[in-house]
Amino acid sequence: MQSGRRAAFTLRLDADRHLKLRLAATMQGVSAQVLVTDALDRLLAEYDELEVIATHLKRH
Repeated sequence: MQSGRRAAFTLRLDADRHLKLRLAATMQGVSAQVLVTDALDRLLAEYDELEVIATHLKRH
């Protein structure tokens, strides 16, 4: 997990997805925030060049 500054945004979910997210988080014993962040990290890890591009953009 990256430390440092955080950005907030709104994620709009339909009622069914919201319910399933809350249930999954409860079943895992974590917050919905942790569940979504972990899932996003796994998705982003699939993009080989993403870290290189992001690092380059942060410098410029």
